[in-house]
Amino acid sequence: MAAAPEDARSARARVWVGRVPSYDIDSIREAVTRGLAFTGTRLRGNAVAKATWLVSHPRFATASATRPELVAGALAALFAREHELRVVLSGSAALGHSARHQAVRARGRDERFKRSGYIALERMFRGKLTVRPTDEARLYRYQLSVGSRMSSEQRDVLGGELADEIRYWDRVVAGHELYHADSVLLFPKLKSSVLAHGLSGAVDLQGVGFLRGADRIDGHNRHNDRRMVDMLEISDPDLVITDGIEIGLGGSTMTQSGHRLGVVIVADNAVAHDAVCCRLLGMDPEANPQLRLAAARGFGPLDPDRIDVGGDADLDRLSTRIRGFGTQGLCRVDEFPERFARDCGAVFPLEVKAGGVYEAAAGAGVLLDWLYTSYDHPRYRERMKWWPRASLLVGLVEDRPLHSRVYLVGDRAIASFSEMCDFMQPAMMLPLSLRRVLPSSLRLYRYRLRGGGRGWATSIPGNPPSRQAISWALFFGSLGRVRPPLLGAIPAPAEAFYQLLAAVLRRRRNRQGIRVVHARKMERMLQRPWRLRWGLPGALTRRQRGSGGRS
Repeated sequence: MAAAPEDARSARARVWVGRVPSYDIDSIREAVTRGLAFTGTRLRGNAVAKATWLVSHPRFATASATRPELVAGALAALFAREHELRVVLSGSAALGHSARHQAVRARGRDERFKRSGYIALERMFRGKLTVRPTDEARLYRYQLSVGSRMSSEQRDVLGGELADEIRYWDRVVAGHELYHADSVLLFPKLKSSVLAHGLSGAVDLQGVGFLRGADRIDGHNRHNDRRMVDMLEISDPDLVITDGIEIGLGGSTMTQSGHRLGVVIVADNAVAHDAVCCRLLGMDPEANPQLRLAAARGFGPLDPDRIDVGGDADLDRLSTRIRGFGTQGLCRVDEFPERFARDCGAVFPLEVKAGGVYEAAAGAGVLLDWLYTSYDHPRYRERMKWWPRASLLVGLVEDRPLHSRVYLVGDRAIASFSEMCDFMQPAMMLPLSLRRVLPSSLRLYRYRLRGGGRGWATSIPGNPPSRQAISWALFFGSLGRVRPPLLGAIPAPAEAFYQLLAAVLRRRRNRQGIRVVHARKMERMLQRPWRLRWGLPGALTRRQRGSGGRS
């Protein structure tokens, strides 16, 4: 591997943190203009943008998505600087949801977005902005080249460390716009995440937000950090503008509480941006495996001495305010019953057992995130005290369950529990009509343990299973007594319409198949500093870039 030239090692990132008291579009535009002046970033030509559209709900998921007012103010500032700039707002939403439907539901508070959410931006910036979600788009299969390919044996081994240069993806499917774009723009939401070591930032957004829906779950396990960093080869952003006016903190990435912080963050590097956000949330970016891996591959700095931070906000004071909002909710899933008992003064009815290697982004993390979807709301938290008693097993569990009613979360839990049993006899599987609309093939078993003990077990397959699959398994298994606020796996008429529309458009735009392209040939990536580090062809030094590529 070629050594990193001095030009790449000495490159400095710029992050601007400015105060914006409310979601007033004019105030946001003025703040972003100041941030752009500090970072010196200029976007030209065609840009691909992605905002956080995970799930939007007017009551239960109010702090999960980037508000459209933030995007409107930021785009107004960008279009004022570059009259020829054109933006395609792309990306996907949570698994099982239409991205366009979630974009419509992300309405904010401004009257201009009350009816159509993000779609109203097309009217506000007519001829300059197009909303084209990934699940409707023409797709390319990107051949990656940074690092070496992970073998099938390395994918399956639970323990051990892998070298930084080993990548999870060999080819990744994403929208064709990324290949032809002159720049990439991200609009993350500043919020905590139990699935990403505490922070849902720019690296996390680009790592999963541009994937087609079928691939969002692939690698969502112990390799999650690696696959996120792999995506930087094709979607390393030129500019990050973050909604920190209201931040999400302390529970599920979808339903956690919103807290007014009143800042906008503008950065010219995703890794440096996330490093600053980590320190705001009271976390060490060096302890975040995702960011450590991205920095090791040369995608950006974590060292504060290599990051220029500007703006009119006092970072120490902001960090103190965030600590006053509460904790980030980070804990092991089998520690959740203790937290519930401590906070609620009641014993949690469900026994939670996690065994084997703990995977924060796999079954254990998804189960913890699912538990928080009910815990985040006082009314549903009170209902959790009356859930029927049962045991939740995730991972390679060796201990016998305490209760006769058992839920097996993930493939490893199913395999390890079957080894405890004298027999596991399938008793019922959902009818085909339901399996077509539910996100998992749930099964009910009659079991008998070795050494005595019998009961009923529900398997929730997948590595990891989705939140919706866990919701439906416990809903059916409890005869409706366990009902989290975001159950909704059977599509409502509007969701069904948008999913049908996306399927028709996707099939029409990909009727000639998915073209294979090489990420190393993307024109906007040829001059990135990390290409110097990895010795990839086409990399130019700063002096060459300044002279138009001439030595």
